[in-house]
Amino acid sequence: MNGALATVTGLVLLGTGLVLILYGLFAILYRGDSSGGDTYIDIAGNAADADIAGGIALLIALLAFVLAGSLLLGRRVSARGKP
Repeated sequence: MNGALATVTGLVLLGTGLVLILYGLFAILYRGDSSGGDTYIDIAGNAADADIAGGIALLIALLAFVLAGSLLLGRRVSARGKP
């Protein structure tokens, strides 16, 4: 059961990472209708710089990929630290 749970969790993290990559790239690359200046997006009703929000989304996506990789590809380690 633990192996199946790790696989499902890894796949969910992988999907979440893909969505966050798309959101992060869109937030960084989108310039809106304005010809210049900073672009802001709404997060929980507050204006945030789109470049910073996109960068944070990409960092969280990287973390999700690392965790998914460790769950899907990593070896199981026993309590004594031996594989």
